[in-house]
Amino acid sequence: MIAFLIIPIVIALAIFALDLRLAVRRHVISAKSLKKPLRIVLLADHHSSPYGKNQVRLLDEIHAAKPDLILLAGDMVDDKRPYKKTAQLYQGLRNYPVYYVIGNHECRRADMAAMKALAESYGITVLTDETMTAEVGGVPLLLGGIDDPEKAQHRDSTFAHKAVMEQVFTPVKSASGYRILIAHKPEHIKTYARYGFDLVVSGHAHGGQVRIPGLLNGLYSPGQGLFPRWAGGVYRHGATTHVVTRGLSKTVFPPRIFNRPELVVIDLAG
Repeated sequence: MIAFLIIPIVIALAIFALDLRLAVRRHVISAKSLKKPLRIVLLADHHSSPYGKNQVRLLDEIHAAKPDLILLAGDMVDDKRPYKKTAQLYQGLRNYPVYYVIGNHECRRADMAAMKALAESYGITVLTDETMTAEVGGVPLLLGGIDDPEKAQHRDSTFAHKAVMEQVFTPVKSASGYRILIAHKPEHIKTYARYGFDLVVSGHAHGGQVRIPGLLNGLYSPGQGLFPRWAGGVYRHGATTHVVTRGLSKTVFPPRIFNRPELVVIDLAG
């Protein structure tokens, strides 16, 4: 009799633990320097994952959020999977201002430059070790982006991640406007925060892969190891707010446990 009770409970728990339905996470962040509110959708670690025909399930949630701005924090394509599903997502984002930096999986592809060009062909701005100014919804912004450190390993042996940041981002401290950095790997946040960015957005950690709600925010992340400090959520480093998304990848192995793929909506409120 006990077995008949336990088995359904175990099955239900397993279904819940391995749930890969898209979650929408919402964060409200104070941004007193903004003259008006701004809504950002943050996506990362898509890895060419399926979200219905032509990515309709993901795109429906993005459209429903009505973002002013979309940020792509790397690993939108995978180094081993075809990029067709990512291209379908890009097609659906054509009516938004979208800014993108590459992650480690783009760096591992022999056609990394082509992946940047693919994004640009859909009107997406690729930030390659640079900053730029833009006005989004009447709000002046400074946007920065840095290529993933693995570019040195796979594509350009002369690429020095920290040296490039020092050269490119030092002027940000004295720049006007709300300052946003897109950087794939969250474990470098102490370096990112030196340069005066108001907001840094990252991915990569996949939510620590395994979570226990209320007890364990993440079990393991490459670059951070066991019990990653920045697995997913909102973190503060002095005047810099850091938002890390758990990402969109629907991995079978290793499985995501109590760790649904997520779309992050950030409301910047004055």
